[in-house]
Amino acid sequence: HLLLVLPDRHWSETIVRFSLTHFGWVHCALDTSAFMTDHSSFWDHLSHSRSESLKNHAWIAVYLSVLAVSFFVAMGSSQLTVRQIGVYFMADDHICKIRFLQESLPSYRSSLLSRVPTELCRIWCEAALKELGYANYLSKPSISTVQTLVILNIVHKNLGESCREYTLHGLAVNIARLIGIDRLGGRSDRPSNCLLKDTGLIRKNENVYRRLWWTLVICDW
Repeated sequence: HLLLVLPDRHWSETIVRFSLTHFGWVHCALDTSAFMTDHSSFWDHLSHSRSESLKNHAWIAVYLSVLAVSFFVAMGSSQLTVRQIGVYFMADDHICKIRFLQESLPSYRSSLLSRVPTELCRIWCEAALKELGYANYLSKPSISTVQTLVILNIVHKNLGESCREYTLHGLAVNIARLIGIDRLGGRSDRPSNCLLKDTGLIRKNENVYRRLWWTLVICDW
């Protein structure tokens, strides 16, 4: 299902850079340079038909959420369009040029995915949640789950999914507490049962994770 909804590599990089540039300050979930490195590695493996890149479901969920936030449209009584909203959304002339990975495959048949922004957003949002399911996110708490849910919380209400927004936000808060990113203010405050305890990951990305936690707090407030 994943290969059917991915843009090609050029457009993937274009969309991801746009998303991280214009929306990264909102969700504060990722380190841009680290994510772009992971993105390049994912596509390098995919271009060499190394299927293990498709098995990293937790990272792919984050990736799809980043794709999704570039294409949500502020909906409501005003029915604003992407063009009217301004620079924080990809313009219509960019959207219509998007090329999907499946269009470059020899077996491709003319069944184009919609290039309507809300539909693209919905497709990638649902695909991200499906990848979380493959990652067994309810039984295996991870930072990737928190990142995915925080990023997707930007779009749920705009897709008419307010109940999902509230439910998944609560889940993100509890997982964040379970893995200990709510205790990153001081070394002595870190809980003994923290799932990320004594790992290089938490030391390397401590500032990112602190911003991620405070994003959750601010959304609650």
